[in-house]
Amino acid sequence: MGEDGKEKAAAGGAVPPVGGKDAGGDKKAHGGHEVATAAFEKMSKRQQLALLAAAGLKAGPNVSLAYAIDKFRRDKIREVFLYAFFLALFTISALLQRDVTDAHYYTQTVKDVILGEDFPGVTWRKTFHDVSVDRDFWDYMTTVIPDYLYTEEWYNGDKFEQSEMNYILHVNRLVQAPRLRQLRVVESDCIVPQRLRKSLNRCFPQFSSRLEDKTPIAGWPPGAILEYKTDEQLETKEYNNGLLPYGGGGFAIDIPLYFNKTEVLEFFTYLKNQRWTDLHTRAVFF
Repeated sequence: MGEDGKEKAAAGGAVPPVGGKDAGGDKKAHGGHEVATAAFEKMSKRQQLALLAAAGLKAGPNVSLAYAIDKFRRDKIREVFLYAFFLALFTISALLQRDVTDAHYYTQTVKDVILGEDFPGVTWRKTFHDVSVDRDFWDYMTTVIPDYLYTEEWYNGDKFEQSEMNYILHVNRLVQAPRLRQLRVVESDCIVPQRLRKSLNRCFPQFSSRLEDKTPIAGWPPGAILEYKTDEQLETKEYNNGLLPYGGGGFAIDIPLYFNKTEVLEFFTYLKNQRWTDLHTRAVFF
């Protein structure tokens, strides 16, 4: 091969490894070396290494841009088909093992029973959705919740066996302690109309992480102090109701699973008497 042949090869792209010596040099200098394409030469060193890494290759004399792109494309196509195959198997397996429609109806039934149950002792229809003040909230926690989360007898008055305890509607077993979590804010300055200043002299803003109150409050058992914990400590995530995002931290109390209805009622009554919720409270999760 002459000088003209070498110039054409350089202009045309990568030179494949040559089995023997060429006319212009020895095998060590030119036999196993590829010339980078014009596009590859325009890339920075970091871009070249990133491209090769994405294709699962290491920089070397026998690696070209065309080969790296082709390998990357083939790998990604194979990954897409493998993922689609896995997704199809997973979906089929999930649908075969559980009736999604029945699960939805059961979940809706539980919500309707617990949230749609009438408050006992009132002469009109009042449910959880009618809760608007602290008194309503604590009435709900001390009357409705114990009856449904801690049922102890059958409809005919027979007592539950020990193996029948801690079930919701006799089907779903409580496997984790129910948790009561509160988010609070600090008192802050606000603009009050002149005619209301005599009767309204305290302001509590809407919830935000910047104004969150982390001062310890009353806890359980009686006499205990409840410290603020972060979302990482509680392993809870942010909740967004479409209006305001509520952080995953706060003041949390776990109700022991071994509690019966009497003990749960004592628990809620104690927190109510301690004014566990007040003007600082912005959300309670249960």
